[in-house]
Amino acid sequence: MPAQAFEVAFNGYWREPKISGLPAQSGVFCVYVCSYNPADKAVVLLRLLYIGETGNANGTIAQDRLWPEWKAALRHPNQQICFSFAPVESRSRRQVAAALIHAHQPPGNDEFKTNFPYEPTVVTISGRADLLKAKVTANAEE
Repeated sequence: MPAQAFEVAFNGYWREPKISGLPAQSGVFCVYVCSYNPADKAVVLLRLLYIGETGNANGTIAQDRLWPEWKAALRHPNQQICFSFAPVESRSRRQVAAALIHAHQPPGNDEFKTNFPYEPTVVTISGRADLLKAKVTANAEE
């Protein structure tokens, strides 16, 4: 069976103080630990913590039950939680998120790390996607 292919473009990074700017769209998101240098307004991603999916990034990420776990991953005062977001149609976002989780194995995810319950899937990633592979392939385990 040929793989189902998706192209996702991550739009940018939103640091914790600026998450109200996340789009009110369906898609997948990544949660990172980052450091921020206000002098040059540079964000440096340090670690991928979690990959999720949502019907409305703007409306749900701020209320996510995992905030305490994400905050616990901060190790220095200059570190913050940072998000990236890629729009994905509602019908496909769970499959795309599962493929990304399966390929990247973020520590905050449990589901989909060892099993992938969808048909073969290829996700090509573009945009602001530091710490993510440019292309991932996920297959159901035999």
